[in-house]
Amino acid sequence: PEIIKQPMDLGTVRQRLSSGEYETNDSFAHDVRLTFTNAMLFNPKEHYVYKAAEKLLSYFNAEYENVIKQDREDERIAATHSCSVCAGRQCTLCLRRCLDFQTA
Repeated sequence: PEIIKQPMDLGTVRQRLSSGEYETNDSFAHDVRLTFTNAMLFNPKEHYVYKAAEKLLSYFNAEYENVIKQDREDERIAATHSCSVCAGRQCTLCLRRCLDFQTA
């Protein structure tokens, strides 16, 4: 096994997330990825922990990309949308401009 130079675990990720320590989505994603890559670095390829970490990393990357794409689309819509319901104002809770429910 390799020596882990930057230890990280999901408990630490959860604590940092709960306390608001992550300033960006990418810093959160970095720590999640580090958790799984460390598990893969430390364990042999045949080990179930390695295989589980590999699958979880792949799943996380795919889901994270979907979240980022949706976030970008939401930002684009919020920046350009205005109607009689929202009058161009943003909701202080969700930062969206319109309270009118629209179908996708």
